[in-house]
Amino acid sequence: MKWSFLAVMLLGNISISCTKYDTPDFVEETGGVSGNLSVKKNVLWINLEGAGGGDLVKNAFPDDGVVKGLLPRSRYAWNGLESEHIDDTYTPTAENAIACASMLTGNIPMRHGIADETYLSEVYFDPDYDESMKAYPGFFQYIVDYDKSMKTLAVTPWKTQNQELLEKAGTTVTTTSDEETLNTVLQQIDNENNRVIYLSFRDVLDAAKSGGGWKDSNTQYINAMHKMDGYIGQLLEAIRARPEYYYEDWLIMITSNHGGTADGRYGGMSLEERNMFGIFYYEHFSKGKEMNPGLVEDVLLSLIHI
Repeated sequence: MKWSFLAVMLLGNISISCTKYDTPDFVEETGGVSGNLSVKKNVLWINLEGAGGGDLVKNAFPDDGVVKGLLPRSRYAWNGLESEHIDDTYTPTAENAIACASMLTGNIPMRHGIADETYLSEVYFDPDYDESMKAYPGFFQYIVDYDKSMKTLAVTPWKTQNQELLEKAGTTVTTTSDEETLNTVLQQIDNENNRVIYLSFRDVLDAAKSGGGWKDSNTQYINAMHKMDGYIGQLLEAIRARPEYYYEDWLIMITSNHGGTADGRYGGMSLEERNMFGIFYYEHFSKGKEMNPGLVEDVLLSLIHI
């Protein structure tokens, strides 16, 4: 089974500014058990709402922590850019709906047409007029189209997002705290066989807003990132404790959807507000590599052939 749709959903609209690594030929890795037809491929996608990107995120994760410990077997980029908005009049409330929609549909705002927290597209689609004009659903729709019997899960703090954009997940849960999000997903990992899990934490976003902005002197932001590192560790421990883990291949995706400014603004089109990062961990990668954004297509091909 190939998970190209997930990579496309995440990276299709991102322009990553890192230049440290040119992705090699897409068929590179050997070893592991992924060639065994009895092995099931699973995805855990963890989104840190509003965490940003660049050196701010890189330095906020503890050097001896879980996330940086994944890098030797990851494809990753600390710098990236959320797609530009159609205009610069958008003011987000709690969530940044345009950034979420761009990431979860894999399309730029001009295409998906979502302009506010209703998650309703403002683009008029008329297939009789132009076959290229079509609605762009959340990525769970592509999973349903591939295999509607596959169990999937979405857990976020955004009720309307769950109802309008992630509604094709087999189960959607709207939570009131990151602790509830963590415990809900841990329980599902222990007791259910969801093949794709998407979850988002919002404490980093709240810490950046309330603590004085997106800057390394904001101790609330740094502390929230350290807490997320621990949460990610608990999720990985739960996966590795699964009875069937030996016969499962897991792709772990850790992302942010946007950043913000040093004085606490977000949702606009400045580079700081659109900054983001992405880490793709797969334990059968032989070594870690930092992705060159100039070769995003090669990165996608690498992920397709996992």
